[in-house]
Amino acid sequence: MPFIILILLLMPLISTAKELLLASTYPIYYPLKYIAGERFEVDVLIKGQSDPHHYELKPGDIKRIQKAKAFFYLGVESWEKRLANRLPKGKAYSLERNISFIKVGNSLDPHLWLSPRAYAQLVENIKKALISIDPSGAEEYRKKSEEFIKNLRTLDEEYKKTLSKCQSRTVVITHLSVLYLGRDYGLEVIGLRGLHAEEEPKPSEIRNMVERIKRAKVKTLFHELGYDEALAKRIAQEVGAKIVPFNTSLFPEKAQDDYFSIMKRNLERLSEGLSCPTR
Repeated sequence: MPFIILILLLMPLISTAKELLLASTYPIYYPLKYIAGERFEVDVLIKGQSDPHHYELKPGDIKRIQKAKAFFYLGVESWEKRLANRLPKGKAYSLERNISFIKVGNSLDPHLWLSPRAYAQLVENIKKALISIDPSGAEEYRKKSEEFIKNLRTLDEEYKKTLSKCQSRTVVITHLSVLYLGRDYGLEVIGLRGLHAEEEPKPSEIRNMVERIKRAKVKTLFHELGYDEALAKRIAQEVGAKIVPFNTSLFPEKAQDDYFSIMKRNLERLSEGLSCPTR
């Protein structure tokens, strides 16, 4: 009898357990959590300030992926593609459909989330993937994605208004991570490194970069949190510029951070570094 009672007590817990959806990175996690968080458990694979460009899976990651009902990834990074190809059919969902990626050399730039305007299509793709996984939740997914995109439009207006007034129009940053931001808000972008942060510039490239920064009269260099700061410090000292932090991977700096709180903080940092009047 006690065993039967125990089973009866546990049955509600078993029946209400949510299946897991796993996002590859924070830029996918935030809208996925917002849209599907009431119906699924949602988690992110790469946590903290780990470099998402060349991630190496850990044993614990494999267990989480195996546990998940679905794995969501952008479809640009090579490690994501290799992982997705090893997963059972119907478990991995690539989100690159209908996105107009910026191409740098032979590579596609994945950093579209750093422009609220460019990010909206990714959110739309997440909604469509969720409806295909869970058609019974379609109405809720449409409603929540519309809310998220509406908030994106408001944030886009804040970026447009603030960045249109900046005294400096040149963003110098650790690597070429803000090309969508520059394109959508009329800013020139100089990356101390290329599209991938591990690309070390040649001495001649550094000299040319320093001259270009001096000609643009740049007074601020943006250092991406989680990346090596040595080159930024060296060039900042040479050109007489200060360093301002910037969060390109969107990892949470505070306990309650989400996409919008991080991007508003990034806008404040841009406003400081580019001398944008706040009134």
